[in-house]
Amino acid sequence: MSPASDARQIVACGLVAALLAVAFALTGCDPSIVTPSNDPKNQVKQGTVARSPPGVGIAFVTEFTFTAKDFIDPRGGLLTYRWSFGDGTGSLGESPSPSAKHTYGKAGTYDIWVTVSSDVAHVPGSLIGLRVISLTGTWGIRDATGQLFMENTSITQSEQALSGNDTRADCRFAVTGSAIDPRRVTLTYTRLASDCARLGLPVSFTFAGEADEQGKAFTGTMTPGGPARMVKCSQPGVCE
Repeated sequence: MSPASDARQIVACGLVAALLAVAFALTGCDPSIVTPSNDPKNQVKQGTVARSPPGVGIAFVTEFTFTAKDFIDPRGGLLTYRWSFGDGTGSLGESPSPSAKHTYGKAGTYDIWVTVSSDVAHVPGSLIGLRVISLTGTWGIRDATGQLFMENTSITQSEQALSGNDTRADCRFAVTGSAIDPRRVTLTYTRLASDCARLGLPVSFTFAGEADEQGKAFTGTMTPGGPARMVKCSQPGVCE
């Protein structure tokens, strides 16, 4: 090593030593000392975040249960959990329970975070991209044969309440109903006795069904009518 290199190394080592001395003088802490909070043997083991039910949720309706799984304190101590649900809300303080429940009040895509802590260390966990939908939109109902029985049901969701209508030429049904946890709907279709007579449609009927995990179709039953599916429509008559 050249004299110049030796000189640079001496200067660098001197600066590091000076910085450590200043840190010790200001804080009273020796940064070279391993403390309980930074000792690798004390770090909480990383786990995962699970949810129930799987698939999408319906705003105001689906109550999710989030669970922090397989987080471990290597010293065998108790852990606490603090949740953030991605919509500006979270758990109130730390909880000894690894599970938390939450219902979203708006359609969107949410990232859920949990901070898992021991008495000396903590580690984050997350569940990314939870999708929550609204039922507001255009739907159709297919009977057991796949025929589009209703093709233009316009629904507005207001919390758990559903309302709207299905309209075609000289034929209009009023629609009322509700959405039920976790992903169920019940709808009643009612028309004036004079409407739709030429189509041979009933004066009223109900549909009750449960959504798939994508929220694009509800499988259930028309009464009267038998097995049926309520499906998402991109426009009247163009349905899943």
